[in-house]
Amino acid sequence: MRGPEFNGIVIDVGCMSYGAEESIITLIDRFNPRLLLGFDANEELQPGVETIDETVVIRIQAAAWFMDGPLPWRSGTLGAAVNFGDEETISVRGVNLGYMLDMLPEGCVLKMDAEGAEYILLPLFREMGLDRKLHLAWIEWHPPETANGFFNGEQTKLRCPMEVWDPHG
Repeated sequence: MRGPEFNGIVIDVGCMSYGAEESIITLIDRFNPRLLLGFDANEELQPGVETIDETVVIRIQAAAWFMDGPLPWRSGTLGAAVNFGDEETISVRGVNLGYMLDMLPEGCVLKMDAEGAEYILLPLFREMGLDRKLHLAWIEWHPPETANGFFNGEQTKLRCPMEVWDPHG
């Protein structure tokens, strides 16, 4: 069964640009969305609204997570974590990505480069049925050790089409 048609909305989890890796431009080139919502907790992200090639791009400095509010965060490993032990973290704003997906119309594209948080977020989306609302999920799978103990031995299989996001290729 084919999923719903693309509705013109792309959600970019992990939108921070690092040199030649510019997911927002890649997503605009591939999907030509009307709206792109970009999330990243990196303190260097410049939040704001702009138009790129007729796409309204909204960059939000926050960790896309399963709840709103302050979250412990450490760059490079599980963007929004639950247990870092004695490791140094900072507090970042969290945005409930599940709630947002639930409120958006069917047919969004989700790109996720979440530093291991995909092992927590994607099973929740499947359990809540939110994966059925997606036109496509484009996921960068990080090493299981970045999942802070949440990797259960397999990558979650969603009911929507999935592709591997490779920021370097």
